[in-house]
Formats: sequence, structure tokens, C-alpha cells
Amino acid sequence: MNRSFVTFLILAILCSTLAIAYGRARESGDISNPSFQVGRFVLESGEYLAPSHTAERRLPGIFKIDTATGKVWKYTANVANKQTIEKWVPIPE
Repeated sequence: MNRSFVTFLILAILCSTLAIAYGRARESGDISNPSFQVGRFVLESGEYLAPSHTAERRLPGIFKIDTATGKVWKYTANVANKQTIEKWVPIPE
């Protein structure tokens, strides 16, 4: 057999196997494999309503969205004792 044909045949089998494995993992809901995590989280900027003493006001914010579960977090940064504390705060449903 021609060497390029054998290489093509091996690549075709490998691609088919990966496609079948990916399809089965998606059907079973098993997305814990790191290869399925790429593109799972999206960062978006927007506004949120912040309560205050006089009235609600709109503030800009950065949000992290989990596209697999629908959970959302808001980015916060506070300064305490000359240190910046950054964290993602979950937004309740």
C-alpha cells in the first residue's frame, strides 16, 4: 500500500473515533473533561441596579456566564488595608 494512503486511513479512523467519543460525552452530559471546557465561560460587560439610600442607580459591571449551567457571577474589587481584593460574586437566581 502507498504510505500516504495508510497515513490518511489512520487519520480518518482517529477523527471518527474522536467524533464518536465527543458525541457520547455531550449526550451523557459529562462535560467535566477539560477538552469540553474550552469556550464554556463568557465575559460580558453591562449594568446592574445597585440599591442606595435614596434610590436605585445603574452601575457598570463585568459578568462571567457559565454557558453549560447558566450560572452568573459579578466581578468585584475592593481596597482594604492598601490591598486590592478581587473576586467573583455569584448572582442568585
